[in-house]
Amino acid sequence: MNHGYLAKKSWHPLTIRNAEKVWLAEQRDKAERAKMMELQKKLEDERKMMELHNVKDASGKYSKKEERVDFMYRGNAPQVTADQYLEGKAYDFSKEEGDLVGKNENVLGLLSTSETAASASAGATLDQWSKVREDPLMEIMKKKQETIEKIRDNPIKMARLREQLELETKRREKKAKKKEKRERRERKEEKRREKERRARERGEDKDADRSERDRDSERDRDSERHRDSERDRERDRERERDRDRDRDR
Repeated sequence: MNHGYLAKKSWHPLTIRNAEKVWLAEQRDKAERAKMMELQKKLEDERKMMELHNVKDASGKYSKKEERVDFMYRGNAPQVTADQYLEGKAYDFSKEEGDLVGKNENVLGLLSTSETAASASAGATLDQWSKVREDPLMEIMKKKQETIEKIRDNPIKMARLREQLELETKRREKKAKKKEKRERRERKEEKRREKERRARERGEDKDADRSERDRDSERDRDSERHRDSERDRERDRERERDRDRDRDR
């Protein structure tokens, strides 16, 4: 028994709409599984790091890490060299302050120069990028590329596109066949008309030849009748002359 009619049912699993629903559900499930795996990996990494920190703290060989942000606000404290410490020399804080001031000024100058150059370069880059981004042709090309990628990544849309292309190809082939058939019929009709025209021309020629022959025959018959009549008159005249001669005797 042929069950091909089932493919036309809306609930058939092989229809494009139902296949698209299945594909979308699979994509959502795949994305959800990927997110869950990524979250589990992050949690596992955090758990391992926490275990390592606990092992280090339990060993006592390492100082416990301060989970505070005080280090962000600490300055560079003046350091004393080992020799100076052993000799008992006092540390000159004024010198350290002068060095720190000079270093800070140099650092600030370098930072200002680098910031100026970076801001200029960033401004030029942003200006160029804004021009490229605001280009309508670039926007059209970007949207076109995104559309192509979406269609390429979606097997349902690719199947629909292939189906449309096949239908378009069949339509063009059918149109070409109709055109060829019409042209062949027109050529056949033209040949038939040409044949009839030639037949009419041959018929007219035959009629003309027949008429000419009839006229020739009529002329021949007229000439024959004229000759016969002339002979008859000549015989009549001969007989009349013979009777006249007999009377005279």
